[in-house]
Amino acid sequence: VALAIGLGMLVTNVLLKPAVGRARPFDVLADVRVIDARPPTHAFPSGHATSAAAGAVAASRMFPPAAPVFY
Repeated sequence: VALAIGLGMLVTNVLLKPAVGRARPFDVLADVRVIDARPPTHAFPSGHATSAAAGAVAASRMFPPAAPVFY
């Protein structure tokens, strides 16, 4: 599961985000207030969604009866 998440994040953050280059809302909209630190990467695709999907796929392959829970 950790390997799947790591590879997914590598592909997303190193290859896809720079290729797509979508700006984050706080870079485009003046009235957006940032509560925490500003992420240094682009906005799309989502690293969190990549992690969740990769983890769900890997875990459901390891434990097929529990797949609905992982997804």
